[in-house]
Parts: sequence; structure tokens; C-alpha cells
Amino acid sequence: MILSTKIELVKISSRTEEILAMLNSLSAAGNGMQMTVLELAPSDDGQRVIGKIQLLAEELKISFNVVAPTGAHISSFASQFNMASSHYCEIKFELIKPTSLKFTFCPPSQEVATRVENFFELTSIPNLNA
Repeated sequence: MILSTKIELVKISSRTEEILAMLNSLSAAGNGMQMTVLELAPSDDGQRVIGKIQLLAEELKISFNVVAPTGAHISSFASQFNMASSHYCEIKFELIKPTSLKFTFCPPSQEVATRVENFFELTSIPNLNA
């Protein structure tokens, strides 16, 4: 079973694809990675929230500016990532143009897949995993 979630980036820099390729090549992918929500603020139009998430992988700290309908969307996204990572799911990163970042999680067993899938369902916010 494969699970996935995605979030919209504020913008894609020229280095974004290189950073994602590096993350995908880490031998520890899914083993000890952690995501933290560093900040949340309303967007200029007041309709969405801009946030900064940070991935911690081994000794790396990589930050992405993201945008979502609410802060709860960003927090739920980070919680789902951390749940999958803490259960040793293999994590792959993919840039979906124009500005989405997709995370794919491959659990190590059916038991873990069921546990992570249940957590995703409990923490799902409409349109989060669309």
C-alpha cells in the first residue's frame, strides 16, 4: 500500500528539484526524518495561510514556504508526515508543477500501512490529500 499527501509551495526556486533529488537519495529516507511547522501567517489576500515547514533529515535542515487554506491544513500535513516517518515508511518527494510538493509513503508492512492509513483518515482535512 502506498499513501501520499501534497502541499502547495509558495514558489519553486531553481534549487528545489536538486534539493528533492538529494532528499530522495538519502539512505535514511523515512528513517528519522521530522517535519516542523516554523511559522504561520495570513496571506496578503487574507484568504489563505502562508507557512514555513522545515524538514530535518540527519544533519540537514531544509525549509519550504507553503500555502494552504488554513493553518490546520499545514499542521495536519506535518503530523501525517511525522507519523509515516516515525513508522519507518520509505518517503519519496516529487515536484508536481506548477507549485505542488507531493510526498509518497511506502510502509514497511501491512500492519504499519493500516496504522498510518487510519491516522491519515483521522487527521484528514477536506482537500488536504486531493
